[in-house]
This record gives sequence, C-alpha cells and structure tokens, in this order.
Amino acid sequence: MNNKRGVSDIVVTILLVLLALAAVAIVWAFISGQLQGTTSSIAKAQACLNLKIEPISCDVTGISGDKAVVRYKLNPSTGANLTGVRVLIQTADGGVVPETVGSAYVPQELQTIVYTTATDAADAKKFSVAGTITLDNKDVFCDETSQVDCK
Repeated sequence: MNNKRGVSDIVVTILLVLLALAAVAIVWAFISGQLQGTTSSIAKAQACLNLKIEPISCDVTGISGDKAVVRYKLNPSTGANLTGVRVLIQTADGGVVPETVGSAYVPQELQTIVYTTATDAADAKKFSVAGTITLDNKDVFCDETSQVDCK
C-alpha cells in the first residue's frame, strides 16, 4: 500500500500567507526609504520657494579696491523660517567665497554686506545670495539666486 503523506492544505495556506507577508515587508522597506527622502526634498523646495531674496548690486570700493560692497533685498513674503543668508562671491579664478550673514533682516529694505579681503577684493567678479532656513530642526541651505556682476 501507499503510505505517502502530503502537506495538509492548512500548512500550505499558512506558508503562502507568510511568504506574501515577507514580500510585502521587503517592498515596504524599500519604498518607505524612498518616500521619506522625497517628502523632505519637497518640504525644502516649498520652503525655499517662499523665500524672496533678490541680489541688487556689487561694487568694488575702498583703498586699492579692498572691499566688495554687496547689496540684496528681502521681499516681505520671506518666511519666518529664514535663519540666515549666505552671500556667495565668485572670484576671478572661479573660486567662491561664502559670507554668512546673521539674522537681522528687515524685509523690503536693502541689506548691505561689506566683504573685505586681506589682499584685494578687486577679484570679486560676481555674487549671488542663498537663504538658510530651519527645516526639521536643522539648518538647510537653499539654492543660490541668479548672479549679479561686480563693478
């Protein structure tokens, strides 16, 4: 006689359910990481779009051109989450000198930064500004604005 024993239907069903749950867990682990990165990127983009920082002018002045006077404007709709402004001064050799400005902002008024170098500020060719915002208790740099030529 045949004494073959098979796996019962209940055991097969349980194994299939466990296999399906394992597949769902693996897919969720992959997708949840992707979604978290995307949502923080969207939040940063939205907060940075609300910033209205406009570069105005850049003049090289002082004795032997040792100062670059940079002016920019903050528009009134600039959000309360603005924690700083970075002025990025591009030099003749292509380097970028970042100058961080504190938090004393008066919207709609011209903000002025005087950049003084130990040698010569005449190599300041262009500048742009970038806002710093607080997002999830971290300071995040927004993308820089268009560049303005220094005179």
